[in-house]
Parts: sequence; structure tokens; C-alpha cells
Amino acid sequence: MSSLSQSTILLTIYNRYNFTKRWLDYAKEKNFKINIFICDGGKDGEFNKIIDLNTYKSLNLKYYKSKYTKDFGLMFNKFYEAVKQIKTNFIYLAEDDDFIIEKNIFKSERFLIKNKDYSSSGGLNVNLEYLLINKKKGKIFIRLPEKNLNILRNKPVERLLDGLKFVNSNYNTLHRRESLEKILFFLKNKKYQNLYITELVIYLYSLFNGKCKRFNHLEYLKFDNIKHSASKNFSRDFLNKIVLNKSFSQENYYFLNFLNKKIIKDKNFDKFKKSYFLLLEADLKFRLKKNNKLETFIRNKIKNSFVEKFVKLIYRYYKFYNLKDYDIYYDKRNSKSLLLNDIKDISQIYEFLNDYKKF
Repeated sequence: MSSLSQSTILLTIYNRYNFTKRWLDYAKEKNFKINIFICDGGKDGEFNKIIDLNTYKSLNLKYYKSKYTKDFGLMFNKFYEAVKQIKTNFIYLAEDDDFIIEKNIFKSERFLIKNKDYSSSGGLNVNLEYLLINKKKGKIFIRLPEKNLNILRNKPVERLLDGLKFVNSNYNTLHRRESLEKILFFLKNKKYQNLYITELVIYLYSLFNGKCKRFNHLEYLKFDNIKHSASKNFSRDFLNKIVLNKSFSQENYYFLNFLNKKIIKDKNFDKFKKSYFLLLEADLKFRLKKNNKLETFIRNKIKNSFVEKFVKLIYRYYKFYNLKDYDIYYDKRNSKSLLLNDIKDISQIYEFLNDYKKF
């Protein structure tokens, strides 16, 4: 089936084929028109045990099996291989445990078509948690960002400085293909080991390439409570795996030196460099404060138990606001109107999760 869309969802997957199947089932149910490119970096032969691609002939779908590896430094090889095969003008990076609102991605597509000086466009950075109340039904809790800023400066270094004032990750947004290809080529060649740094590199390199548009709509809903996500597993031992890892400093300076060569004559580069390390310092302090030993001990003791579920629900009910007439809760009082704009799509995701086989 052919698509008139100039955009492709790049769905990179790795050994979580039940989530991949759920993602495809939702796309089929919603009759997605957007192009979908699955890049499978998981174990050989496992995909077909769970998923029959013939079931999804109504989708504009292509499947590519990349080389299986456990080496995180080779992770972006498969991304780059996939992007080289995608021919559309725009690419949306996505994971198989999350949900997208297709009509709003098309809104970003139309914007990028008209505005050539923008390298990416997206919606609000939204985190969604689905907590089961019983075996069949759950409730949705949505966390919205404090800010959602466009990056509009004409000079690259000025965009970089603005981007560090409030880091609003544009990983899960619609990227101009040429921009994304340059970013992934850089990450592939360096063989970055730190997931934390790679997302920051993608964000800043994208701003170096062009402006960033952020709509106040829901476009990508990122799941928080997935136990098998790479970022969740990677961040469990943030201090040892990232900050104290010998490659941490080297990888940061590698990227900064790369940018410096590109904009060597700009007097504001030193200011950007200082802001970059102040950001890392502030983030480290936040994580160390959050990583209270007693709190961590208690969390580990009640993990995956009824007590954990009960505590989570009580906390969510206390901290979150209910969207009247829906089993949907949100954390920012002034965000109600934003959610109501996309309530039909959120409700459909909620109903799909209630009806879908739990795993």
C-alpha cells in the first residue's frame, strides 16, 4: 500500500516483540496512513515468532533486520542503516512501547514543508502512565512539561544557548531527514557508550542544524512505567554507569570540540561551553539528591508488589487532577485545555489499553 505522506515513523525495536505487536495492532486499528519502517536490532529469528507481517498489509510498512549486538556503542549503526534506506523527507523517531497521534504528526509535517530553516517539529513532551485498577481496567496519568519552547534564533550558537536554558528533548519529534542522517552518522562513528549523552547530542546537534518548532498539542505519548525500557535500565545506576564512567568526560569533550570546529569564530561558543557543563552539574546534583539510600531501599523492598501499586495510586490521586468524565488524570492544573484538544485520541488509547491483552 502506498502512502502520500512525506514522513516515516522509524520504529527501532530490540527484543520486546509483545510491545512491537501492540504498537502495530494500534496502528492497524487506527488505520495509520503514515509510512512505518521497523528496524529490528533484536535476536535473530525472534520477531516472526510473535508477529506475522501479513496481518498488517493495510499499513505502509517495511521491515529491516539489522545485526544483533549487545554493544551499546554500536546501537546507532542500526539507526543510520535505517535512515539511509528511508526515502521520505521527514523521519519520526519512535519506540514500540509508546503511542503517537498521527494527525498531529501530519501537522508537524506540513509545518516543516513550509519552513525550510527548521530541522525538527514536535508537540508537548508528555509522559503517560497506565496503572491497572483491576485485571481489566486501568487509569491514565499524564505528566506534562513545565515549558514548551520554540527555538527560533538564526545563528546556530544562539540556538544552542537557548536550548540549554530549558532542555526540551526533541528526540521523539519529526526530523528533517538530512539533519537526522548527519546526527546519526556522527553518533555511529564515535560509538557513544552513554545513553544520557547521546540524547543530549541529538537535541543540540539538531538545534545546530536548524530551528525547532514545538506545538502545544499531544503528538507522542511516552510510557513511564515500562520495566524493560533501555533508558530506565541504563539510568538505574546513573553515577557509576554514566558520571564515573571513564568515557563520560571524553564523550562530552568530543562533541564540544566537534561543534567548536564548526563555529570556531563565534565569540559566544565559550559561553555555550560553560552553560553545557553547568547543565550537567545541575543535573548530577538533582539525581544525587533524588537517589536517597533509604528511599531506594524502600522502593526495592516493595517493588512489583500490591503495596507499590497502592502507594502509586494514592500518590497519583493526591498530586494529579482528574479530567472530568474520564479516567484520565494530569499533573499541571493549567493544562486541561491542552488535553481536551486531543481528548478523543487520548480516550482511544485508554480504551485500547483496557481492551488489549495484558502482558
